[in-house]
Amino acid sequence: MILVLIPLNNANVRTTILNVSSPNDPDRELLLFFLQSRCAKKVKNLYLNEKLFKVFEIVAFLLVVEIIGFSAYPLLRKEFGEEAYSLSKPFGLAILTAVALSFSLAGLNFFLSSLLALISLVILAVINRDGFYFEGETFKEELVFLISYSLSLLYLSLKPEIYFAYSEDFTDFAFLKSVLRFGILKDPWFGGEQIFYYFFGHALAASLIKLSRVKAEVGYNLAVAAYYSLAVTLSYSLGKRTTKKDIYGILSALFVCFAGFFSGFFQLVAFLFKTPILGYKVANTTLFQWLLNFDFSAATRVIDGAVVFYPFFTFLQGDMHAHFMSIPFQLAILLSSLSLYTSFSSKKFATTTFLFTFTLGINAWSFVLAFLLIPILLLKSKRFAILSVFLAVFITLLILTGILKFVESRTEFFDFLQVFALFLASTILYTAKKLDWKEFLLILFFIPLGLLLNFHLLFLFPLAFLLLREKSFENILLFAGTLTILFCELFYFDDPLGKPFERMNTVMKLYISAWIFWGVASAIHLSKLGRSALAVLAVFAFSLLHPVASLIAMPNSELLGNSGKVTLDGAEWLKEKHLEEYLAIKWLENKSGVVLEAPGEAYTYSSRVSTFTGLPTVIGWRTHEIMWGRSWEEVEERIKEVDEIYLNGSLELAKKYGVRYVFFGEVERIRYDKSELDYPWLKVVFKKGNVTIYEVP
Repeated sequence: MILVLIPLNNANVRTTILNVSSPNDPDRELLLFFLQSRCAKKVKNLYLNEKLFKVFEIVAFLLVVEIIGFSAYPLLRKEFGEEAYSLSKPFGLAILTAVALSFSLAGLNFFLSSLLALISLVILAVINRDGFYFEGETFKEELVFLISYSLSLLYLSLKPEIYFAYSEDFTDFAFLKSVLRFGILKDPWFGGEQIFYYFFGHALAASLIKLSRVKAEVGYNLAVAAYYSLAVTLSYSLGKRTTKKDIYGILSALFVCFAGFFSGFFQLVAFLFKTPILGYKVANTTLFQWLLNFDFSAATRVIDGAVVFYPFFTFLQGDMHAHFMSIPFQLAILLSSLSLYTSFSSKKFATTTFLFTFTLGINAWSFVLAFLLIPILLLKSKRFAILSVFLAVFITLLILTGILKFVESRTEFFDFLQVFALFLASTILYTAKKLDWKEFLLILFFIPLGLLLNFHLLFLFPLAFLLLREKSFENILLFAGTLTILFCELFYFDDPLGKPFERMNTVMKLYISAWIFWGVASAIHLSKLGRSALAVLAVFAFSLLHPVASLIAMPNSELLGNSGKVTLDGAEWLKEKHLEEYLAIKWLENKSGVVLEAPGEAYTYSSRVSTFTGLPTVIGWRTHEIMWGRSWEEVEERIKEVDEIYLNGSLELAKKYGVRYVFFGEVERIRYDKSELDYPWLKVVFKKGNVTIYEVP
């Protein structure tokens, strides 16, 4: 009998080979039992350690968020009163990020920058310790946050993939890794050159990842859960603070953060009756199979030439994109504005202005919050009337400079209804109760007028202005929401997309803000509808079909990655499906310099090395670079020169872009039809199967 034992260690449970000369050997069973027991014990210990480490990562990340919120609370308590606790986390996170970025720009290591920012915040809390005073309501809000966070992580563990095919995951993770690596944002897909892009949300997540010491691939999902949980808590707080009843706080959170498009109802009807409705496909399957394979993307294209999302859908996608990360901060501004509306003070105004400025750094499209702030300020003090004049002048200048253009194709009423049916139902019932019959007829008159003028949403003008006369906070929210929607019917921001998608970005980004405004307002209106509220709740029930079906389908969708493991590691799918490339990327993790990889195409498996390492590459997803302000000429030039390096071994071009490493993997082998790169100036520093990394001396 020959016994070969390969040692076990903490890093890996190695294969144990037992070669027995005879199956009848009396020691065979004993040896097998010994080896299996030892291996099983080792595997069990490693499994438990891995689980404990994952729990530690979750707890560590959450603990950092809680410390930040707890430290910011006494700074707000005296001025904001009962709104202070809900505001403390977003305000504290904004302060931490702003200070950390300031230290980082001064040349300090980003971890030390984040740590110093946190210490500064804690010191301020200690100085203002008299502000610590907790009420029963604060514990309810904390409970809402923790429950939301737990459920969010449960979902994300089923759909953790930082994937390329449908969402902006690759973009956002590349930005995150760039901030983690450099302390500021350098364009990961354009050789690390300067990029003028709103990135404060990525910097915030990077600070939390640095402070909690979690893996970036895990921290990405932990940050997504934190952003969403903050949004749920703040929308709950808005409904609760305005109506003084928990039930409307819950409904506010459901309306804003869980309700979806009414179009899900039409998709279900098309399935049940096996008849295409509004272009939705018919599937000859069981209901269970229909849910597993639900077409969640169809409803996002209901408006011609545009893409529309609702907050919960952006969370389900799991990508840490700007329009998603800004949601809790937009809600924080609404809550701060509520306090400002209740009792105006210069400190509240300064806090609100700071939150507004920081939110613009997360997502510049959040400028529409001015539609909320200006009416509040105008109602409270006429000396702020100059702000409305400034806004009008600002829009005029944007038009004159060509940045803002007039729309030619507007939203049709029925398409709009598929998106906003829930909020429109609530508003119409509230309007019918509040306005007299003449005013209600005036609004009805604008419906056929809008149809004649091909401006189907024209009726929103009189609706918003008539309700604003009541000067309640919820009506100001409604006014801001309708003004945001009407802005999309009048103007669009000119970008490289061109016709017929010229207003795609404008509608996609601004409708999220409109949803937030209108969702909170509708929940508050519900508290004043009496029995009519039942009709709104019926529409709400139908509005749950799309989010629930999407919740079931997305984790099983190949379009979103469909990893075979329950995990929070967003790179697990890469390890499963592209192991050799995964190992090569991990080898590059602690290296520096520019890495050369094949030019990228949007929403394809490309630019993956720069995305997962944070090392800049010469040219990544080219259409994204165009959207970020590069010209077609410079992008195409880089593509040609990268091809020249791979195909003909141009050392001069490699030096031009400061290339340190040349990655040659799956994508490069297909694009260049080569098995290896045999240029004399390249040195092999890593090789695993079909993946080779070369170093440029």
